[in-house]
Amino acid sequence: MKKQRTDQFKSDEELYFSWWLDELKEKGIVLEWQYEHFTFPLFDKVYDGKKTLLAEHNYTPDFFVQFGKNYNTKFGFKALLEPSFSALVDVKGGYSNNFNDMRFPLNQKWMYQKLGLYVNKIIPVSGFRINSKKEKVLKKCLFSETFTPKKYLLTPTGKERTIHWKVRSVEEFLEVIR
Repeated sequence: MKKQRTDQFKSDEELYFSWWLDELKEKGIVLEWQYEHFTFPLFDKVYDGKKTLLAEHNYTPDFFVQFGKNYNTKFGFKALLEPSFSALVDVKGGYSNNFNDMRFPLNQKWMYQKLGLYVNKIIPVSGFRINSKKEKVLKKCLFSETFTPKKYLLTPTGKERTIHWKVRSVEEFLEVIR
């Protein structure tokens, strides 16, 4: 299957989240969004005069999102600093076994402790999990809890995508939250 990833994004999930943001921008709910716009220094290099003992550590959230007034809370995002209407977001896949997913909780805590900035973890699409009764249960994700962007409904080849949750348009979702 052909990947939908573009040169702009590092994962399909980031691309899907950008589609979600674009639909909200068309409605005036998201005023602007930027991808990997800010890098935050979390730890300075430790040098003993001869060599580096500990390397510096920086963190770059995936997205900065500026919402219209009061909308960040309606979507479950925690604001950067109250009473702000902007948010930092790190996008994750529904399943991953790479090291980056293990680093995120540490970066998230460090960002909050050192800078007072909360980074929201977002999973745009998700798969199934097996519950205690050995049944397949769909995990919650952003698209199943809010709306599914129009661009996500078709695969890169133009075929209708199989979706395992109730698909709502942005218009249907906005009616629910107003």
